[in-house]
Amino acid sequence: AGEPLVLLGARALYWPARQALLLADLHLGKADVFRRAGIALPGGGTGKDLQRLQGLLDARACREVWILGDILHGPAHRAAWYQQWLGWRERNAALDVHVLRGNHDRQLPRAELQVQIHDEVRLPPF
Repeated sequence: AGEPLVLLGARALYWPARQALLLADLHLGKADVFRRAGIALPGGGTGKDLQRLQGLLDARACREVWILGDILHGPAHRAAWYQQWLGWRERNAALDVHVLRGNHDRQLPRAELQVQIHDEVRLPPF
């Protein structure tokens, strides 16, 4: 539609006109879900993902972030990843965070992640 977008090597898309960062498939809590099932995974995944996200935000002027499906991996147990997310949200309280719900996001309405949840999005023209 003639709208310039910037593809970023850190697995995201920047939309300058909206000052929006778009990314998909964060899968917060994935390691927690696997560990609860008896599958060993290394720790630190959520922290690294949030550092990458923060680096993207620090590098450009952003008013909003859009997570295009699967912000969660499974049930939102109050594990360490949840506290990391809430800390990140507190540091970025002025940022509008939108989530277009994906197939892993069934528990999203009860997760209390301080995000705006959408099943469908039609953005108005500028």
